[in-house]
Amino acid sequence: MNHFVFFSFLILLVLSGIFTTHASEPDWENRLFIKKECIKCNLNKHDLRKAQLNNVMLSESLLNQAELQEANLQGADLSGASLRGANLEGANLRGVNLRGADLEGAYLNGADLTMAELEVANLRSSDLRAV
Repeated sequence: MNHFVFFSFLILLVLSGIFTTHASEPDWENRLFIKKECIKCNLNKHDLRKAQLNNVMLSESLLNQAELQEANLQGADLSGASLRGANLEGANLRGVNLRGADLEGAYLNGADLTMAELEVANLRSSDLRAV
């Protein structure tokens, strides 16, 4: 990812009050992304609980072990993204593009995957109870 684009995105997050450096204090609830695109971003282990990420483009991004419980990802593009061990319990994944995504070991208990595109997605060892 172009460093200029990444830092521009990060500045937008900081200025909007979305970005927080304290993992124990999530500040994503009821907030919206200003910029709806972050291709190939590294969001590994980020706390994105209850984040409003609907229709955001996160293709080929790294979201390994990210906390995405109850996040709204409706219509998002996560094609080719890596979500290994991510916690997506109760997340809204309606119509999300997960084509070619790696969800190995992800927690999807109670997630809404209605109309989600899962072609060639890796769901090995994922928790799919109550999906």
